[in-house]
Amino acid sequence: MRKGMKSVLIVGFVVAVMMTFAGCKRKEFDAAGYVKATLDMTMKGEAEDYIKFVGCSKEEALKDYEDTLDEAVEQFGEFGVNEEALEEFRQFSIDLYKAVKYEVKEAQKEKDGSYMVKVETEKMNVFAGAMEKFEEAAESYVEEIVAAALEGGEQLTDEKMAQDLYGKVIALFKESLASATYQEPTTVEVKVSQDDDGVWEIPDKDFEVLELSLIDIDAME
Repeated sequence: MRKGMKSVLIVGFVVAVMMTFAGCKRKEFDAAGYVKATLDMTMKGEAEDYIKFVGCSKEEALKDYEDTLDEAVEQFGEFGVNEEALEEFRQFSIDLYKAVKYEVKEAQKEKDGSYMVKVETEKMNVFAGAMEKFEEAAESYVEEIVAAALEGGEQLTDEKMAQDLYGKVIALFKESLASATYQEPTTVEVKVSQDDDGVWEIPDKDFEVLELSLIDIDAME
């Protein structure tokens, strides 16, 4: 009797486990949710939903976010910018990406198991106007430096001029961001697929297209 009951319990347990795994397999991957979580993490440093998809801790996700910011600041620092200007640029970058506008729409599953996710974006106008003003300010600045030199004034070092010019460009970026306008909404499609290890990801080229649809970065070229 006990043996029979034990067999029933084992069979019941196996069936329950199989049903659990079957249920997991039937559950559709939330590609749209993944794209939104990735955007929220990358653009705004919001980790809550992102960590549910990638399985890392909040601390790890935020560290990646901070490391990405540090890399951007480090690249800017290659121009010989001082620490104060670097910190201003870092904060500007944080504020810039937090101001982007997007809305993740539906996801369409493809035959190969990947997904195409539609994202509605409103391109933010920040750099075009700022760079135009900077060119004018830089031209005026150089004219002042040349005029001062001709009159026997102080000879500025290249480092000093670089600091002055980068100070001006950061100030103009911040001013432009404070009064930024947005273009009409457009729809961008991004692919979500699994790599060889079964990890879901967005291809770099798709993310770059998405980023260009959010901010007028092309105005910097």
